[in-house]
Amino acid sequence: EQATIRDFQEYDAVFSGLMDQITENMDDGPASKLVAFGQSTGGAILINYLLKRGFNVETCPFNDVILLAPLVRPVGWRKGVIFHPVVSLFMKQMKRKHGDSSSDEEFLDFVRSQDPLQSLYLSVQWVGALIRWMRFIEAQPATDVNLFVVQGDNDGTVDWRHNMKVLEAKFTARELFILEDGRHHLVNESRDKRADMYQRITERLKQTLNTPVPAA
Repeated sequence: EQATIRDFQEYDAVFSGLMDQITENMDDGPASKLVAFGQSTGGAILINYLLKRGFNVETCPFNDVILLAPLVRPVGWRKGVIFHPVVSLFMKQMKRKHGDSSSDEEFLDFVRSQDPLQSLYLSVQWVGALIRWMRFIEAQPATDVNLFVVQGDNDGTVDWRHNMKVLEAKFTARELFILEDGRHHLVNESRDKRADMYQRITERLKQTLNTPVPAA
C-alpha cells in the first residue's frame, strides 16, 4: 500500500540491513569515511538509527551525519495526536496537500502535477506510526555523535523550532545552520539557497573528514 507504514522501526530495519551490507563490503571496514545525509523523514531514520543503538562519537559508523530539515514533529502535530484515535475509526486515508515547500516554482509544479511517486493520499496508519515514533525518540538518552543540521526558517512542514530543541538535547555535539527563508525541500530549493547550503556543508566536511572536499 502506498504512503503508509505500520511502524517507523520498519524504516530502521531496512536502513540497518543496508548498513550491514555496506560495512561488510567496504575494503577498509567500518573505519572508512562514511558520511550520512538525511532529508526530512530520511533524517528521522538516521536519528532513530543512532539513538536506538546508543552510538557515541567513538562507536558511530559515520564520520559525520548531516540532516536537512529533519522530521521529529510535523507542523500541527497536536491536532494529529488529539484527532487520530477518532479519525482512524472511520477513515483509512486523508487527501494530501502539497504546500509551498520550496522557492523553486518549477519543482513545486513537478511535485503537484507530474511526479509519479507522489501519493494523492496519506494513510491514517502512517500518522499513527509517526505519533508513536515521536514519543519513542523523545524518550531516548543523549549522545555525543557528530551532527550537522541544516534548517530553513520558513519551513511549514515540520515544527522546526521544537525539533531543533529536541536535537540539541539528544545530540550534544549538534551544530546548526539556519538557512534564511529556506523552506522544507532544501535539496530542491532555489539555486541561490542551495548554493549557500552546500557551501556550509562543504566547509563542514572539510573539517570533519580532514580532507579536501570539492565544492558542490
